[in-house]
Amino acid sequence: MAQYAQRSSVAFHTQLFFKTKRVVSEEGFVLFARKNAVVVLIPKYGLEGTVFFDSKD
Repeated sequence: MAQYAQRSSVAFHTQLFFKTKRVVSEEGFVLFARKNAVVVLIPKYGLEGTVFFDSKD
């Protein structure tokens, strides 16, 4: 239970940190490429996330 609380706390404080940040450019690395998305790692902030693309018809 404490581990879940710790993870939630980290997620909450990460949201607070980025809420006050303006848009910045940082170096990132593509970990995986898919048809409609890429998984990106941003080492400066320790973030990993998926960036989805709109499909072009």
